[in-house]
Amino acid sequence: NSLDGKEEVNKIIPTASGATIDAVEETGPDVSINAQLVASNYFVERDVNILGVRVSDRDTRDTFLVFGRSRFPYGKKWRLGPRVALEYLKNDRDDSTRFKLTGSMKVDYRWRKKINFDGEFGLETTSNNGGNNPDFNRFFVILGYFIDF
Repeated sequence: NSLDGKEEVNKIIPTASGATIDAVEETGPDVSINAQLVASNYFVERDVNILGVRVSDRDTRDTFLVFGRSRFPYGKKWRLGPRVALEYLKNDRDDSTRFKLTGSMKVDYRWRKKINFDGEFGLETTSNNGGNNPDFNRFFVILGYFIDF
């Protein structure tokens, strides 16, 4: 089990335009703080569970995100991974806000020693207040494979 954290501070220094390069305006400092708690073998043997938070304070927007993810073994070849995330964003340019809730399930199947298939399906619902962005719900499906070399 572990608790990890990271802080990032970024600043863009302005540059003048040139013959083929546009000018860049100064931004920042942009500050992001991330923390996550990782626990293994918490619910069942060989599971991995992550709870996390990210807070960002930037020139144009502020963000707060909390999330939880788990990965549970099912037999020797399958892994199931429920995921949930809640995000709040405040846009300073137009004083709008956005709430986004995402829930999904990830499924991994280890077909051969070096060949794996995975898929994720879920629902994202977004509520916008102010600005020109409409509220929406989105169902998504992601399918993939990877080969270890």
